[in-house]
Amino acid sequence: MSSIRTETLRFMLFALLILPGLIFAGCGSEPVRDSAPDSSSASAGVTQVKSGTPGEPSTAVSSEPTSVSAADPSAVTQTGQPAAETAKTAVADSGGAHRTLRMARIPFRNARELVITHEPMMKYLAARLGVDEVKLVSATDYKGIVDLLKNDSADMAWMGTFNYLDAQRSVDVVPVVRPKRFGKSTYGGLVIAHQDSGIEKLTQLKGKSFAFVDRKSASGYLFPKAALIRNGIDPEHDFSEVKYLKQHDSVCMAVLYRKIDAGAIYDDARMKLKSREQAAKLKVIETIANIPNEPIVVSRKLDKATVEKITSAFLSLSMENPDGKVVLEQFNSVCADHIEGFEKADDADYDVIRDMDRVLKEFDARNGATAQPLTGESGD
Repeated sequence: MSSIRTETLRFMLFALLILPGLIFAGCGSEPVRDSAPDSSSASAGVTQVKSGTPGEPSTAVSSEPTSVSAADPSAVTQTGQPAAETAKTAVADSGGAHRTLRMARIPFRNARELVITHEPMMKYLAARLGVDEVKLVSATDYKGIVDLLKNDSADMAWMGTFNYLDAQRSVDVVPVVRPKRFGKSTYGGLVIAHQDSGIEKLTQLKGKSFAFVDRKSASGYLFPKAALIRNGIDPEHDFSEVKYLKQHDSVCMAVLYRKIDAGAIYDDARMKLKSREQAAKLKVIETIANIPNEPIVVSRKLDKATVEKITSAFLSLSMENPDGKVVLEQFNSVCADHIEGFEKADDADYDVIRDMDRVLKEFDARNGATAQPLTGESGD
């Protein structure tokens, strides 16, 4: 019995010495997405650019004290080399291989949040491209993205769909990929009416009330407005009432409860209603398809080999690739996005945007209104 007691005491003493270390070894760690990026990490840096007034260069505001705006020709880097010259040579080493590539991003969040949400993706791309760093460069507005490309302060950019058209007018860029969501790299819009309204087509909407989402919404305003114009409807004068309800599901509810005769939504916002029975009471009178997702563009100043590597790196960023899946799942969770991968993009993919833009500008010209540039968008 005494030997058993002795062994028991030894075991208890061993447990008291070892278990605390085992318990505390797992404490204190946090998910990467909840941690601020390491300020010593090169990929954690971000340069935020404010678009200047006409005729003035853009101003760069960097979270890194060593970063200098390439738009300021009088600025000097720590090496003593003029910043304007550095901007043209910083991406290449003596052997011609790119060490740093800069990607501009539309300003849907503040600069610090953009860094945190994009850091894993930037590191993934750098590894696939075989470069030291892919640096995220942010702008304060849509025009700032164009300025970054124009001033050689960015080598590529993740743009907005309409923002791309604006960029092409002044910068030599080409789209290489665009994201896929819900299995497609395009999305669509619908014009809906109540099932019992007797409305079957757009031409029957004269004298009716109509709801758009927002003037910056592609599927909730711009494309349906162009469709109405093509069908002989003047959106400014032919409706008895026009409302802007801000949310796609709000348009659905307004039509469902007959507060409005018809409305424009994305495809298919009806599924956000509480029941299939409610959705069934809303019928589609016009379908607007194949609005391309936003492009990632590259400067034509990059050599062909680098452009091909950038394209390949984004194409590998897919849910079908285990490494890419980890990056995308993390990105989607913090950005509330649904990117499943990327597919190749071509300039011709955006002809549908150009056609819509032409219809709206011709309409504005006939009505004596000033055409509004398509530089901002809600993304739906």
